[in-house]
Amino acid sequence: MDACTVHCVFNQLEMLNSNSRPDKYSIVNIMTNQIKDVELKEFIQDSIDECFDTLELDSNNNKCEFSKNFAVCMENKAQRNCDDWDENLSANKINSAGLQDGTNQQDKRKGY
Repeated sequence: MDACTVHCVFNQLEMLNSNSRPDKYSIVNIMTNQIKDVELKEFIQDSIDECFDTLELDSNNNKCEFSKNFAVCMENKAQRNCDDWDENLSANKINSAGLQDGTNQQDKRKGY
């Protein structure tokens, strides 16, 4: 994963602060504003807080590295705390394949 590509995604989603680093408030808002499940919402909020706390200790990260490291941190937290992580990845691959061949299969997993 290219660090500046990840940073570009945060930029395009208008999730950067005045220092061109990911903005915690914007990320929390975008990632949680549609979630109804309280536990999931708290997990995401806590994960964002923990990742920012960890990354802010290393002031040597440039903006691209900070963005990449934040994304990796969030992925690691999800992977460690979601029992069905591997199942979801497999379902997404199957769903993507269905969309590519025109069958337009829908993901049957529980929506939040």
